[in-house]
Amino acid sequence: MPISHIRRGDVIFTADTHGVMHKVITGAQKLGSAYGPGHANSVHVALATGNGDEVFESVGSGLKQRPLKPGTYRIYCYRGQLEDEIRDFAVQVAESHFVQRDFTHGYGSYNKRKAMICPFQSRSRGQQGSNQNTQQFGEEGHSHSSFFCSNFVWRCYTAAGEMAGLVQLPIPNSHSQISPRDLEALLTRANNWHARGGGQSMTHP
Repeated sequence: MPISHIRRGDVIFTADTHGVMHKVITGAQKLGSAYGPGHANSVHVALATGNGDEVFESVGSGLKQRPLKPGTYRIYCYRGQLEDEIRDFAVQVAESHFVQRDFTHGYGSYNKRKAMICPFQSRSRGQQGSNQNTQQFGEEGHSHSSFFCSNFVWRCYTAAGEMAGLVQLPIPNSHSQISPRDLEALLTRANNWHARGGGQSMTHP
């Protein structure tokens, strides 16, 4: 199924098992998900900018804004409270990280260690996990300067919920060190998220 339309704020999971890092993540995620259904081959996740097929993402070389690469994807869109505002806020938060990257040396670096251990941390927390504050704003914000893919998307949407004053944050019962598979599992079962194409894999282009 081809990708027909990508909306600003869509959460886009990459289904892939190529490359050393992707093989490690897939292997770890095959051991199981703490949050129910999820795909072990969901090895990467990005945030749609709203400019065609362009995405914001955290990769090995840091924060990137670039067109979606040819490949296989699963797409989720937020359909909860203040839908349009939250989606827009999430993208604005992502944009703010890129501005900070341009002004602060080392900001936006890729946290490879946390990326590799996040599948195990997610399972240890399980469904007891609760929403954490992003600590993006205020005195603690500067110390949280590195990312990995699912952590980046989580931080953008959680900060968006904080900005809007939501009691129930956009990604419920989650935490910052969540793996791509567990993030997808949460979105799959959450009432405030919709899987494009019924959750079927889509190809681009």
